[in-house]
Amino acid sequence: AVSLAKPAKEYQVSKPCLLTPVVRHFEASVKGSGLGEDGGTREVQREAFIDGLDEITKVLDVMGGAGTGKYLASNVKKLRSSQADKSKLGYREWLLSELPVHGANGYKEYVDDSAAMANLWVGRILDFFGEMFACLHEGKE
Repeated sequence: AVSLAKPAKEYQVSKPCLLTPVVRHFEASVKGSGLGEDGGTREVQREAFIDGLDEITKVLDVMGGAGTGKYLASNVKKLRSSQADKSKLGYREWLLSELPVHGANGYKEYVDDSAAMANLWVGRILDFFGEMFACLHEGKE
């Protein structure tokens, strides 16, 4: 869960940039969710979050060249086409609604074309690029 215990630093952008749509979608995904007992958000809004991921693919393509965002884009596509219940607005509840799909293999592993598998890879991809950009920001190679 994203911790909102400390207020996030407000970033004022003088003019829209490549990250503006990403920030807007991610802000919308946690807006009104409130804080849980652990200080994390109660629920992330599914559509806004996935739209934000879609925008990150564009950022990655610009930063790293055409095709850099394709791995993330392929997983965003899996999220959008999954068998999870589209009536669920919260990301967590939406992911959980897909659990019966994984029963086909006895719950031993995620079905490849699923929101759960896409969620796993989205996390890995975001972790990698987050670390990479943090190192660049700190002047590390």
